[in-house]
Amino acid sequence: MDSGSGIGTSSPAVVLVLLLTFLASRALNGTVNKSNEFYSHLVQTRRGDSSMKHNLIHFRAEFIIKDGKMKEYKKLVQSMSSVVEANEPDTISYRFYFDRDETKCVVHEIYANSEAVFAHNNGLASQTILPKIFSVSRIVKFEVYGNPSKKLQKILESFSPETYNLFAGFSRLNVAIISTSL
Repeated sequence: MDSGSGIGTSSPAVVLVLLLTFLASRALNGTVNKSNEFYSHLVQTRRGDSSMKHNLIHFRAEFIIKDGKMKEYKKLVQSMSSVVEANEPDTISYRFYFDRDETKCVVHEIYANSEAVFAHNNGLASQTILPKIFSVSRIVKFEVYGNPSKKLQKILESFSPETYNLFAGFSRLNVAIISTSL
């Protein structure tokens, strides 16, 4: 073990980085099974596939929870999160954050593309659980990050979001997506 960093070469993080590096080099050299979805995502990410980089849609929504409804709200968002995770593979990230007073919740949602947002909107969780969430809370701020399709922009207008189109930058998020596919 390296006494300076406290991380040995056998730590799970180091092993994962080494594994991903090895798999990435094999994927780029064409020495892996191309039918495996993991390798397909890896190759797209490592080669800089523009559809992966520029189609991510990120929502940030702030909810105020009605007085006395926090316990119900928490139960509903836990159910919502579980159903989304089990049924919506193109919902990349779906996270709920509470303020210290537990009166406000910020939700971060990341979708692979505009089509994934439509799938989420039409999915089981949004059709059955989301109306219950709206009965115990209300959205006070809604932001959209990315380059949503024209069709999605039109639908989002009813929420009066602040929209921020991607201009420049990068994301290592695709590597995180790959590592969860192992």
